[in-house]
Formats: sequence, structure tokens, C-alpha cells
Amino acid sequence: MKYFLFSLFLIACLSVFSQKSEIYELNWQKPLKEIIGSETLLFLNFSGASYNDKLLPVFSFRDAIPVGMKVINAQIFNAEFIPLTEEEQAFLKNPEAISTEIILNTDFQIERKKPYTLFSVVPLKRNSSGTIEKLSKFSLSYSLAFTKENDIAKFKVLSNVSVLNTGKWVKLKLNESGIYRISYSELISMGFSNPGNISVFSNGGGMLPLRNSDFRHDDLVQNSISFEDVNSDGSFNSNDYILFYGQSSHNWGYDSTKGMFIHTKHRYSDYSYCFLTDSKPVKIINSVNSLPSGNVNVSTFDDYNFYERDSLNLINSGSVWYGSCFDIVTTYNYYFNFPDIYTSLPLKAKIAVAARSSSISNYSVSINGQNQIPLSVSSVNINSYTNSYAADGFGYYSVSPQSNNNTIRLSYNKPNSSSIGWLNYITVNARRYLKMSSSQLYFRDINSVGAGKIATYTITNAGSNLKVWDVTNPVNAFRILPASYSDGTFVFHAAADSLRQFVAFNDASFLSPVRVGDVTNQNLHALENVDMVIISHPDFKSYADQLATHHRAKDNFSVVVATPEEVYNEFSSGMPDVAAVRDFMRMLYDKAGTDDDKMPRYLLLYGDGSYDNFSNSSSNTNYILTYQSGNSLDPTQSYVCDDFYTLLDYNEGTVAGSETMDIGVGRLPVKTQSEAKLVLDKILNYTSTATFGDWRNVLTFVGDDAEDVTSHQTQTDYLANVCDTLVPNYNIDKIYLDAFQQVSTPVGERYPDVNIAILNRIRKGTLVFNYTGHGNELGLAHEHVVTTSDIASWDNWNKLPVFITATCEFSRYDDPVRTSAGEQVLLSTKGGAIAMFSTSRLVYSTPNFYLNQSFYDYMFAQDNNGETYRLGDVMRLAKNSPTTTASINKRNFVLLGDPALQIAIPYHNVVTTHINGATLSLATDTFKALSKITVSGKIVDRSGSIVSDFNGIIYPAVYDKPMNTSTHGNDGNAPLNYRIQNKVLYKGKATVRNGEFSFTFIVPKDISYTIGKGKISYYADNSQLDAAGNYREVMIGGSSSNFVNDSISPELKLFMNDENFVFGGITDPNPCMIANIIDSSGVNTVGNGIGHDITAVIDGNTSKALNLNDYYEAELDSYQKGKVSYDFTNLSVGNHNLRLKVWDVNNNSAEAYLEFIVASSAELVLDHIFNYPNPFTTQTSFYFDHNQPNSDLEVLVQIFTVTGKLVKTLDATMNTAGFRSTPVLWDGLDDFGDKIGKGVYIYKLKVKPVNGKLVEKFEKLVILK
Repeated sequence: MKYFLFSLFLIACLSVFSQKSEIYELNWQKPLKEIIGSETLLFLNFSGASYNDKLLPVFSFRDAIPVGMKVINAQIFNAEFIPLTEEEQAFLKNPEAISTEIILNTDFQIERKKPYTLFSVVPLKRNSSGTIEKLSKFSLSYSLAFTKENDIAKFKVLSNVSVLNTGKWVKLKLNESGIYRISYSELISMGFSNPGNISVFSNGGGMLPLRNSDFRHDDLVQNSISFEDVNSDGSFNSNDYILFYGQSSHNWGYDSTKGMFIHTKHRYSDYSYCFLTDSKPVKIINSVNSLPSGNVNVSTFDDYNFYERDSLNLINSGSVWYGSCFDIVTTYNYYFNFPDIYTSLPLKAKIAVAARSSSISNYSVSINGQNQIPLSVSSVNINSYTNSYAADGFGYYSVSPQSNNNTIRLSYNKPNSSSIGWLNYITVNARRYLKMSSSQLYFRDINSVGAGKIATYTITNAGSNLKVWDVTNPVNAFRILPASYSDGTFVFHAAADSLRQFVAFNDASFLSPVRVGDVTNQNLHALENVDMVIISHPDFKSYADQLATHHRAKDNFSVVVATPEEVYNEFSSGMPDVAAVRDFMRMLYDKAGTDDDKMPRYLLLYGDGSYDNFSNSSSNTNYILTYQSGNSLDPTQSYVCDDFYTLLDYNEGTVAGSETMDIGVGRLPVKTQSEAKLVLDKILNYTSTATFGDWRNVLTFVGDDAEDVTSHQTQTDYLANVCDTLVPNYNIDKIYLDAFQQVSTPVGERYPDVNIAILNRIRKGTLVFNYTGHGNELGLAHEHVVTTSDIASWDNWNKLPVFITATCEFSRYDDPVRTSAGEQVLLSTKGGAIAMFSTSRLVYSTPNFYLNQSFYDYMFAQDNNGETYRLGDVMRLAKNSPTTTASINKRNFVLLGDPALQIAIPYHNVVTTHINGATLSLATDTFKALSKITVSGKIVDRSGSIVSDFNGIIYPAVYDKPMNTSTHGNDGNAPLNYRIQNKVLYKGKATVRNGEFSFTFIVPKDISYTIGKGKISYYADNSQLDAAGNYREVMIGGSSSNFVNDSISPELKLFMNDENFVFGGITDPNPCMIANIIDSSGVNTVGNGIGHDITAVIDGNTSKALNLNDYYEAELDSYQKGKVSYDFTNLSVGNHNLRLKVWDVNNNSAEAYLEFIVASSAELVLDHIFNYPNPFTTQTSFYFDHNQPNSDLEVLVQIFTVTGKLVKTLDATMNTAGFRSTPVLWDGLDDFGDKIGKGVYIYKLKVKPVNGKLVEKFEKLVILK
């Protein structure tokens, strides 16, 4: 007895593994104000808040727990509260949802087979006096206990071989439930050589369950079939046929609370599918004797039908569609026929509708002429952009039927002219006599179901050849033999302890399947240990295969490419279904067990998606299915979400905010083969050495202006400062709209200089482009700082950024009638972005901000293997962060791009070792104005060791100290004070030899003389690998007393496009200005002195002078020579002039002036035709200007005497990067090699571009002898 008690005590102790207690404090902040459309929303806020569907703040955190344990006895104690301020009370959303106590929620999470518990609370409560208080501090305690339920260990038993692996297979489609017939001759025509060995495989109808824990078949399942020997010769041959049961794609289930059968329409397919093969053992349907007797009689049964026509999605989002529109026409009749209806029991109907009206509205319902209780629908705020677009309503009705034909009349009673209604569906149930009135009778009886029940089914009007199949399990149907048959009455007894489904049929007629085509052998079930899966539409598969090859070679990944149909064939019985792709990924995930290295990591969807997953219209873009939320009425609660494919654990599948992503997912929203090739080329180029450059050292943050809310620019500045602190290698470019001049135009306020600043930054390149603010499918900000026309003009092919846009709908990729601005950024043919972390629906700025902040927690971090996280990892980890858990807002963020792509972070590090010959520990030199500085350093690997075989070029940039500035407060709000560090004292390039480098420059006179810390930024590459680094301890300020007095102006030469350009030459509308500068002291780019910038003025328009400081770069290993390159865009056709002014570091200036002619590039234009030398004696060269750079030109020069005799013909083919031709050389000899006499000659120049029009010009030349 003592031993027994001790054992109980030991078990009790062991059952509680450990206890934990922690203290948490909430940092409450000012409420946030947010404007969406014309509506202002107000949010209570604390640091790290997320928001639930009631827009109440949620405090969330999570703890890792041991496998096999669970959290018990979690409780909050020592809670401290503070009252809401008056302002906060006014801001509070949905106060009726606040409880009288703090409710602690615990959710069990599994992330890549690792268990966590997520704790969350709404930190608000209503006290005894009814006043709402906010939680400021509390303690949490909980215990861990062993649990028998281990969701991590609940792996699915999976087949390693698909039945489709071998043999001949043919796919058929079925459009309704019933008995199908396939004849011997049809099997022969399908190409089967052994029809007598035919088998049918199918998993039945209906959509796959969303929850991973629910049952679904693994691979195709063999179905029972019946061979009908018409000839009675014992063989399967001519005139014989097979029968099998096929199920519709739509499903029915019994709602016990309403006492009705309710349908579920398949969201993706009107057809179910089956597969035929003659390579498997035959599964003959079993015949089962009827039970000997029954205890409940069944002579009537439950029948059902539905009306649902999906033709309209009210907000172009979500999975719910509507049919009949009640607007101009407000009354519709719907007809339902039930043969042999049983009138003693009621006909039941469920009617689902929606309405958009500012007041409560209703539908009048009449069934068979009997008026019913009106169906009421709530009102909606039609002036709110964020509230429900419409309200839905449901009505349940029960009437006595009078005949087989039943009519439901539905009328919408419009409260006002703007009200409008829609029908979702009508479901009707009726009792029918169990009587054969057609060739097939599909029946069931809910009334006879019960424990211990055996039903006696009596079918009347039955022929002697009547057969009954039990199809409760559609893949394993069996025949029930009659207990008796007499005078057209067929009787059988069957167990009724659960609902059974039956089909009774005679030989009069059968359903016929439709052949889809042959199925190539496939075996996705054999796959395991896969790093990446690419699901590609067949149109794009060749490009997906190339991308897979790239990842195999570059990343040593195991990559699988599959088409959607291949996935559907094995995982959803051939029917399109989003859950099939998820189940495919889950199979790979489950096969890996708990070994993280064997789990899949990335899923790429190679094809656009659509909110219309059903239509096969050529204008639809549903190349790869999208998961649409069940909400199709609320703009803030409805979403499209590829995250669904990543929720792989046993307890997941509902896409709740607490469910965690187990793999990274991305989508390439391509609609054509040219787009598919374009994104492939972008990815391959992005990962090549062609994209090396110091643009990889830049992070750009763009913040929308105030507009009565400062959060956009405040959040932007916070993110920028966090990055500046945590990843100091990067140079931060801050483009805050409110820091620029706002211009009023007839179409609204604009920031033209912001458009230019963004355009210039895209051209110069930035690793990340982060925007926070308003936006939509057409662009960014109300002031249109990025438009689709801007995007089309971006030319940055070798400098593609990762875009992060924390805004509304910028990348709504599932709209088939519009390519969103975000998609256009990704699909830009000349540049744009390499990937988009962007939004596809309406979102709130505060949850956006916390998710955006989470991106940077992982963007530059490394995994356990020391590798930079890939884009899919960044999105996955950021969304799994507890600060984003409560809200579905995060589901609106999508990765448009390759999830397995690594952002182009330089591989090695650069460190400074000496300044003016002294080691850093001894260096005391301050970078003073006009002082000469030499900086030395080295390239090191991630362990800090010098990379001694690194030989290449380093690009140093020396920045002056940060300075304080502020925005303008353009919209009447308080300006934002912020810091920037963008004054460049020197930008050059130097040789790296054996991993070491040094460079010299003279500090400009125009520095800020206050002494403070500046920054040296480095970028280097050796054509194979690159490196980056920084040094932030350099002191800058003051004036040098030891300097060379330089009063000589710089030497300046100005060209357009290339250095062959001559004054007055031709360019296209997008020429590149080139300025070569030489100065003994170096060029001033700091821009602190008034008027001391490098400036360019076009056509004398000094009010729009261009500041080109950022475009200067010194020559290799020299601070005394350099170049300014700047691309103009969209210059008008005609004559132009350009004036450039530069300054050296001693503030000596120089100017250069040139004129040029812009010609349209559509047709070839020639100018400045000449030969040099002219006159000549022994040889000369012919030149001309043209407007077709980078194009193949066929050139013909013919020399004539003044009398018109042809003496020489010269031909050449050329392709020039600039607008000046390469020389066509002539040695002065005629076509026969003889010298020709001195004198004047005429020559004709003929130039023809490929597929263009020939252009001719005449000129004269003189030969001297």
C-alpha cells in the first residue's frame, strides 16, 4: 500500500515538468490615427501591439516548450492598471467587446516541428464601475505537463509510390453523381490493350478539407467496378461494358441543428475525375446479402437540390460569389422539381442572400404561393471604405409541398433607390417516395438513423433487373442483394446506425464520362528530402526548369518542378484544389520527420493567380490557384493568401493568425511566356557578377507625408534609424515627402521633386526600397510619387532592389483585369525590382509597421549555418513573430519573387586598418578641410582573416557628419525632425592587391567645421565575390593649416553618350551626359557651400538645375581625375543645350557648354556626315552621327567623280554604344586598286538599320596629290 501511494506521488510529480513565472510591462504610447480613403481610424497603441478583428490591441508573446509537453495552469497575477485618458476613450474601437477581466489566451503552435505556446491578451478591461482600464504591468505563471496528445508526432502514413507511376492511364471527367458506363469498344478506342483488366481509380468528389487533421485519401484509390457480360459468354468483349459509381465535385452534408442536408459547392471545379488503367489487379464490386430483417420501415427518403450561380464577387476578393442581382429587376422565381414528392412532411429551404443598403432591408419570400417571414438583412455604412461592403442574411423555411413542382419567389424590397441585393444560393430538401421514376435513384434516409436500427427499404415500381449499390463510401461501393422482389417491389434490409447512401438503377440508361486524355506516368509520392518545390503552369515550365537548374548548381538544392495538374492527379483525384498543393508540401514535410535538414524549405508558384479560381476564360489569370478567405464582404477581413500552402502541421489549415508558416513561399505573377522568361532572366542576372556595384550598400526609405497623421514618416524614420544602427555597412537614403516642396495642380497636390528623387535613386541603385504610406493598385501616395508610367521608365536592370511596400493593395496580383503597380515593378522589362514584399489588399499602417520591422530582424541576419536568410525565410520568420500574430493583416502581405533567392548582400567584409599610416588605435588625425588623407584597409572573411587572394577594386565613399533637418509640415502638421548623413566628401575607387588597399584624397573646403564623427563606406569586388564595410570612428571637422594653395580651375570636357560626340551632334531622347574632370586637388561633391555643387542646366532653365554631386566618381587610384555620368530621360525632339559647372575642393570652378539635337529613335536620322582628314592624300575615314545606338547598321559609302562616275564602293556593318559611328576607312584607291587623281569628289552615304528604312546623304571630299 505504501509503495502504491509513493508511485501515485511520483507520477503526480513527474506529470508537472516545470513551472515558469515572468513579469511583463506594456509601453503604452500615443494613440495612432490612420486615414484610409476618406475615413479616419483611431487605434490604441503600445510598443509591439498587434490588432484583432475588432481592432483592439493585443499583447502577444510565445515560449518554446519541450516536445510532448503542454502548458497548464497559465494565469495572470499582480496585474496593474491605469485609466484610459479622455483621448484614448474617444479612440477606443468596439468597446462593447471589452470584458470585465483580462482573458489570457494560449495557443499551441508548431513551427517546423518545434512546439511553442503563444500567449495573448487584450490588455483592456472594464472595472466594477464600468470604466475601461488598460493593463500596464503583470506577472504570468504557468506549468508544463506531459501530454498524451503529441501533434508533432502525428505524421500521416504516406505511400512512397503513386499508382500513376507505371502503366497506361486515361483521365475522365464526371459532372454528376451516379452510375457510369464505359463500353468495351470505348476502352479499345482509348488505347487499352487488355480491357478485361480495367480498373477505375478515384477519390470521390468534394473539396479537400482545409484542416490538416481531417481525413483525406493519400494518392488515388481503386474503386469497385462491375463487369457486365451482355453476351453471357464468360468473357469481356464486344457489347460488354463496365459500371462504376462516380461522385459529383459538389458535396452534401447533414446539419443536425437545422435538420437539413446542406450542399458545399466546389470552389475550383464543376467536374470530378477518375482514372482508368489496365495495369492493376481488378477490383470487382462485392455483392452482399440483405440483412434478414429490419426494425424500421423506409418507404420515403430525403432528396435535395440547390441553386447557386456564381457570377459576381462583390469586392473582387474572397471565396464567396453571388448570382442573381436584385436591382432593376427585384423579383426572381426559382424552380425545384422533386418527382414522387411526399406531401405529408414539409419541404425545407435555406436561402442565403446579401444586400448593400444604408438601412435595414428585407426580401419577401414566397414558396409555392405561400408567403413566408421576410428575410431581413442588416444595414451597412455605404460611406465607409473599411466597413462591410454588404451584409449577408440567411433564412430557413418549412412548408407543406402540394406537388412535385415547387417555386420559390424571392423579391427584394429596396428601402431606397441605391439599395441592391444578391442571391448567394438556395438549398431545398424534400421527402420523396422510394419509387423508381427514372433509370437511377440516389437516396438516403436520415429519419431511420439510430443506434441499433436496421432499416427495411421498400422500393416500388422496380423492374426485375433493379440493382442497389451502397455508395456510402464512394470508393468502395458494394451491391446489396434483395431480401425479396415481387410485383415491382424491391425490398432489402441494411444497418442504419449511421447515415447510408444508396443508388438504385436498372439497365435503361447510365451516365457517360468524358475523356480528358492520357496521363503520363508520374510519381510525386516518391519524393523526399526536397529543398525547393516549383509549381509551374505548363506554359512556363521550361523557364521553371531553368530556374530549378540554377538553384541546384548555385545553392546545391534538391529542386522539384511539377505542374498543378500533376499535383491534382495524385492529391485531389484530378480536381483543381488549393489544398492539393498544400498536401503535396505536407507529404514532403511529414516524410522528413523532425529532421529540419530534410524538411522542404521553399515553394515557388510560377504563374499568376486570380480571385476567380473557377473561370476558364482566356482573360482570366488563374494559372496557379489562390487561397481566398471565406470573407467576401469586408475589405479589411477579406484576403488572398499564399501562406495557406505553408501551414503544414497537424493542427493547422484554417489560416488563423496564430498558425505559423513552416516553409517560405513566393509567387511569380506571370501571365505570358515573355513575362516568365523575363523574371527568370532577372533572377539569373541578379545572382551574377554583372550586378556588382556599390548600390548594394544603400537602403532607401520613403515616407508618405503627414496628412493629419504623422505615423507614416515617423515609422519610416524609425525603421531607417534601426537599420543605420544595426547594419552600419549600409548608407541610408531618406526620401520623406514632407521634406520636399508640395505643388498644387489642377488634379491635386503633387511632389514632382520626390518623383525625380525616387527615379534617380532607382537609377543609381539601392539594395532595398522601403515605402510606408498610402497607395493603391495604380501607384504610391495620393500625390502619385510612383505611377505606372514612372515604373515603365525605370532602367536599372543591373541594380534591382527588393521592394517593401507597407501600403494598401499595391501588389493586388489576383485581379485578372488589371496588372497592379507592384506587379509592374516586378515585371518591368528594363529594371524595376527583383522581388516584392508587398500588400494585396487593404491593410492598416500600425500592423504593417510591426511586420515591416520584423522583416529587418531577419533581412540581414544569418541562419544556424552562417548563411544569409533567403527571401522566403525573411517573410516566414517575420510573419511567425508574436507581434504579428493576432491580426490577419499579415496575411495580406505577399512575396512576389523567388523565395529561395538571397538578397545581394556583399559576401566579405572590409575593415579600415590605418589612417595616414597610423593604426586605428594610434590614429589621431582629424579629417580637416583641405588636409590630405590616406586610408588603408583590407578585405577579410567572416572570421576576420584577410582574404589574401582578393584582387580587385574597392569603392570608398567618405561621408561628412550626420546633420539635423526637418520636414516642412506641408499639410499643416508639426514638422518631423530627423537626421541624415548624405554629404559625400570623397567618392573614388582604388586597387585591391592581395586583399589590401589604400586611397588618398584631399578633404573639401566646404565641410562642416564642427568636429564630429563621419563615416567611411566601402564596397569592393574582384569579379567573383564582393565585400562591404564601414568605419564610423573617423573625426571630421576644423581646417588644416598645412595645405597647398590651389587657385587653378578644373579641366572639364563634356560629351553626350560617348567621347566621340561632337558639338551639335545627335542623341536620342534619353542621352547620357559624360563629363571628364581633372584637378590637382580633386573635385568638390560635399555640397555644403552655397552654389558649390556640381550642377547641370538644360536649355538655360536654371530653376531646374540638376545637382549631380552623387554622380561623380574618381578614377581608379586617383583623386585628381574623375567622371560625372548622368542619364537624361524623355527630352523633347529638337535642339538643346547643356551647361555643366563643377568645383574643386578649393572652390575653384569650371564650366563647359555643348549643344545637341534630340531625334526620335523611331526612324533613323543622320547628321554630321564628314570624312577626316579632308582634304587628304593617302587615306581618310568617314564618320556620321545617328540616333540608333546599340543597333546593327548596314553602311555603304559610294565615291563618285563630279561627272557621276562611280569609282569606289565601301561597305561595313557596325553597332555603336553611342551616337557617333565607327570610322569607315578608305585608302584612296578605286575598286580596281588603282590610284585616282586629285580633285573634288562626291560621296553618297547609305545607312540602313535592321528592319528599318534606308537613309541617304551626300557630301564632298578633296584628294591632294
